Amino acid sequence: MEVYNRNIMSEKIKNYLGMSLIVTSLAFAFASVGYVYNQPDYSERTFSVTGEGEAVVVPDIGTFTFSVLTEGGINPTSLQTQNNEQSNAVIEYLKSNGVDEKDIQSQDYSVSPRYQYSRCFDEDGICSPPEIVGYSIQHTVSVKVRNLENVGALLSGVVENGANNVSGLNFSADDPTQIENEARASAISQAKEKAKSIAKAGGFRLGKLISISENEPYYDYYADSVEGYNLGYGKGGDGPMAPSVEPGSEKIAISIMLIYEIR
Repeated sequence: MEVYNRNIMSEKIKNYLGMSLIVTSLAFAFASVGYVYNQPDYSERTFSVTGEGEAVVVPDIGTFTFSVLTEGGINPTSLQTQNNEQSNAVIEYLKSNGVDEKDIQSQDYSVSPRYQYSRCFDEDGICSPPEIVGYSIQHTVSVKVRNLENVGALLSGVVENGANNVSGLNFSADDPTQIENEARASAISQAKEKAKSIAKAGGFRLGKLISISENEPYYDYYADSVEGYNLGYGKGGDGPMAPSVEPGSEKIAISIMLIYEIR
């Protein structure tokens, strides 16, 4: 009799547990549906507008690169010594003329063999292997100039002190954050005004701002730059006249997209 009663109690407990689980599941399902139902659906009740803002800044830094190229015989060690002496002389010149050490950076250093190839005159077409007849060593350094009035003199000075190639002159703003913020504020203001105009023309009320996105800032440079200033190999020697360079200005453009709710 006790066993029978225990079985009945076990069955009742199982039934109670099963009913509790079903009720809990249903409650959770209804709560989930209610949550989804109560979320605003912006997919069909939104519209987007774009705005573009521009700002102009006068560059405050100039950058250029110079190279020291040394070519010679089959002893690369002596060529390295010569190249190092010329490179160091140029770097010391820059430091003594107001360029900070942190604004001088080596970009590349290469030691390359130069080969001589023999012609093949035998019937079998067997050629002698190429022969190393010398080496070329090149040290390339980038320079940042913060006093733009010195750019022209520095371009000539590095050549006079051992550089035989100068290129890549460019002007820019050292910290464009402030000018980007101005362009961004202008773009957002334009987009907001456009949204108000569209809402008025469309006969609806402007809802809350749903999202905002921004494209990468676009820089349009209005600056004269020296593409190349190649004085051949060796030192400049005769001391060429300093080139006249103008930093000009640069325009920054930012595009903004705003998505609004329609009411």
